[in-house]
Amino acid sequence: MAVLGTQKQEEKILEMGEIAHGMSPDISVMNFKGAFRLGVKEALETSGYTDWKDLAQRTKAEKKRFFEQILKGAAPHLSGTGLSQDQVERIFSRLRQKNAEYINRP
Repeated sequence: MAVLGTQKQEEKILEMGEIAHGMSPDISVMNFKGAFRLGVKEALETSGYTDWKDLAQRTKAEKKRFFEQILKGAAPHLSGTGLSQDQVERIFSRLRQKNAEYINRP
């Protein structure tokens, strides 16, 4: 299943990739985007949602849980780029902060 998704989903994947690239500039944005796209794909498969946009009307807790599934799915792909576990965790920490900003918007 190709996870092409909606424009908003693609924008969020790009933003995640740009944040990660900014923290690890030796790795291309495209590699990061690919890892996060695979994380989204896995999160969709394990959650039972058909599209990321299905979360729009869900609770903050459900959105946070889904985002954690994305990170969990992306982790092995990020490690495959040569990042250490510590580097992956630092990127995830920053992405969690950014995701919290989105979740807590009025």
